[in-house]
Amino acid sequence: MSVTQPVKISVSKNRQSHAEPLFEAARIALIATISVWMGAAVSGNLIAAPAKFQAPSLTLPVALDVGRMHFLWIGVFEAFCTLLIAVLLLSFRQKPSLSLIVALCVFGFQRLWLLPLLNARTLLIIAGQPVEDSSLHLLYVASEFLKIGFLFWAGIREMRSLFRKARPTAVSVQT
Repeated sequence: MSVTQPVKISVSKNRQSHAEPLFEAARIALIATISVWMGAAVSGNLIAAPAKFQAPSLTLPVALDVGRMHFLWIGVFEAFCTLLIAVLLLSFRQKPSLSLIVALCVFGFQRLWLLPLLNARTLLIIAGQPVEDSSLHLLYVASEFLKIGFLFWAGIREMRSLFRKARPTAVSVQT
């Protein structure tokens, strides 16, 4: 009976050692996905979106119509990133960090509540109808900064975790 116990232990250790590179690769892919999502949010939502209103040849209705499509496709890409993050977390059985959960919740808030309201206002303006002043755009920008901040925090947390596991705990010298 005692003969089989070391065999079981060595087999389980062997399985763990084969799985470690996969877990590390999934964690690296998670960090990359978080970083790409954050970059898309900054470049698409905070830089490109307001830039179209600087073009003097675009009328307000045309700029708003382009903006509607812009936010639709940025949203599709962000949703793809969230799906990929979920798959990666499941692949190495990790619970999402609080910072990642908050970023996902802000994304959900933007897509499910805030953007439909902004889209309705945009359609009224495109149709030439008057709309009341609103602070919805400021709320969107604030939520975008919040989402980007939490994505940054989640990425840093994941990188620290990766580097912490990669650091050697002891140095062995062979002669």
